[in-house]
Amino acid sequence: MRLRYAVAPVVLSLLAAGCGCSTSPPPRTFDLSLKITGSPNATATQAVRDAERKLESFITADLPDVSGTSGLRCAGEALNTPSSIDDLFIAVKFVDEDGPGGVLASAGPCQVRGGSGLPATGIVLVDRDDVPLLMGSGQLDETILHEMTHVMGLGTVWADKGLVGNGGTSSSHFRGSKAKAQWQALGGSGSVPLENAGGSGTQDGHWRESSLGNELMTGYINAGSNPFSRISVASLGDLGYSVDTSQADSYRLPSNKATAAAALDDHDDHDALVLGPATEVVLEPEGVIG
Repeated sequence: MRLRYAVAPVVLSLLAAGCGCSTSPPPRTFDLSLKITGSPNATATQAVRDAERKLESFITADLPDVSGTSGLRCAGEALNTPSSIDDLFIAVKFVDEDGPGGVLASAGPCQVRGGSGLPATGIVLVDRDDVPLLMGSGQLDETILHEMTHVMGLGTVWADKGLVGNGGTSSSHFRGSKAKAQWQALGGSGSVPLENAGGSGTQDGHWRESSLGNELMTGYINAGSNPFSRISVASLGDLGYSVDTSQADSYRLPSNKATAAAALDDHDDHDALVLGPATEVVLEPEGVIG
């Protein structure tokens, strides 16, 4: 199988009984703007909304609005964006891909901002024929969150920002200082290891499964829990977002390499979905806007 918003600030002035008062608008916060199409069932729609809320909880500051987005396309699909984007627009489309099995999902940023390089638009394509499989395995929510995180830029704009060290080698690693600090606080040494196997889209675009085990943003979705760790949240900070790592899930590094190796063996017994070239298509940005 292959896992192939603008709000204008308003100031209210209240004048009463010789007293002039004003209230400032609340600070603008990070917003994902989603357009969900393809008539997903209620469970799939809820998985998308849950991922939206979780990702928004990690980001603490607004990004500049982007306009002039009409007519944009990505991965051969019309995005149907609003006229102004605050802060990231994601088209989530449930489509007919290749039937049950094969490509489960494709995802990535479409257009990035010219200044910061942070995504302004992105797309997630989910094969609707694989939704029952993901629901049955209990991995739908985590798969959707994994893909939407790629749209945020994790694993998809790393190279553009110079954050991949020794790319394409057995010692590839993430160069971001914020993620490194969280990795070391959890007991890791050196820099966060990147996946060094699996081919294009998996290699250097996910954390290394043999080192981080069941962390959500490795190249595997494991049976059971797949926490979104402080390492992943901090890596969004290395991209340029303002982040709150306290919103991350509870997570521990595998106690030893034998534990991680056992988890990898479980994958061969079909206890996990492999989000690699055979199962997931990770998309790279197609253009610059704003």
